[in-house]
Parts: sequence; structure tokens; C-alpha cells
Amino acid sequence: MRKTILLILLLVLLAGCSLRATPAPTATPRPTPTPTEELRYYPTVSPEIRQILSLAFGDYQRQVPYQEMNGEASLVVWPLVSTGKFETIAVPGQNVELDVLWVLDYNHIRVPTKFPYVYGIWFKEQNIYYYFINQAFENGPQIKPRQEAINEALTLLPRGIPFLVRIGGYVTREGIDWEKCDTHDEVCRFGAYYDEQVDKGTSALFAKRMEQVIPEGWYLYGWLFDNLGTSLRIEFPDQ
Repeated sequence: MRKTILLILLLVLLAGCSLRATPAPTATPRPTPTPTEELRYYPTVSPEIRQILSLAFGDYQRQVPYQEMNGEASLVVWPLVSTGKFETIAVPGQNVELDVLWVLDYNHIRVPTKFPYVYGIWFKEQNIYYYFINQAFENGPQIKPRQEAINEALTLLPRGIPFLVRIGGYVTREGIDWEKCDTHDEVCRFGAYYDEQVDKGTSALFAKRMEQVIPEGWYLYGWLFDNLGTSLRIEFPDQ
């Protein structure tokens, strides 16, 4: 009798196993492509402003961008035109603030662009402020009290004033080599960091004076400026 009961239990177990559904094979998960942030650009210059700049600086293409200054080849950018829009930009993840002026640039291919020019930088941890004015172009940026520098920039670079900027030694037609930067260490280190993060190849195009569009987050940084004491004033509409 006991053998009979054991045999019945064994048959029931075998029947249950045969009735189980065969698990469906699972599909191998496919890697999902990581979305990339769309590259955005600063607004382009309107046709009306482009025409105004063309009339004002029609002979600019004859200017030589690389000139010998103080014994070294320097890229001289002329003309930039002040829009009169000043602002302060905090750099994400860095204890750094940039004081900028939005400018219009009439470059060698006659495609005016608009972007922020950094005329001063404040390193919070060091509590030091570098001001990128040097009308003699001899000793790099000056160390000045921040508010004094801002007030001076407001006076020297009002709306419509054309001015030039210059960088030498570590810039070539191929771009900016921050490893050769011999100005203040903080300025050079931040320039290298900034180019690595947001440059998108713009510095190389700018060094050739052939940029057509400027990606958001790019600033003209580390360049000394001079308004040349000119009384020339370019009138243009708001955009």
C-alpha cells in the first residue's frame, strides 16, 4: 500500500512539471543612445546692422591681423564695436565671475558676429581682480579694485565706440596655446579650463578671423583692449 501511494505522488509531480509553461526567452537589452545637448549659438546680427558695419568699415579686409608688437607677433582684432550692454556672468562650478561687454565684430569674411568680451575677471578665493586694459600692451592685465575697473570700462567703452583687442605670444592662426601663456597664472589656468569646456573650436576660427557663428558660453577672454581715444561713434538700432 505504501509503495502504491509513493508511486501516485511521483506521477502527480511528473505531471505537474510537464504542465509548466516554458519561460519565453528574454530579448537582449539594447544600449540606449545617450542624448547629447544641442549646440546653441548666440543670435546673429541683423541685415540692417550688417549694412551699417559694412559702410563704416568697408576697408577693414585690408588690415593685417597679425602684427609685430613689442618683439612678438600679436593678433590685433579691429574693429570691435561696443553695444553698451555690460553684465556679470558667474562661471558654473568655479569661484569666478566674468565682467563682460557684448560686442559686434566685423571680421575678415565680413560676417558680423555678436558675443561677450571679458574685460575683467574676479577670482573669489584669491580675492583678486584682473582688468584687461593696457593701452601700452606691455605688461598684461592690470590688478585693480573691481568697482574702479568697471567704472572705467563704462567710461571708455560706451555704446557705439569701436575698439581693438590684442593677444600675443600664445596665439597663432591655429588657435590659442594656453601652455605658452606667460601672463598671470590664474588668468592662464582659467583660460585653459574654459577653452577645454566650451571652446567648440571657436578660438581656432577666431584666430583666423573667419568665425561665422559663435556657440553660447564662448567668451573672448584674456585679450587686452584699447579704445584708441577715438571720437568715432557707430549708430545702430537695438536688436
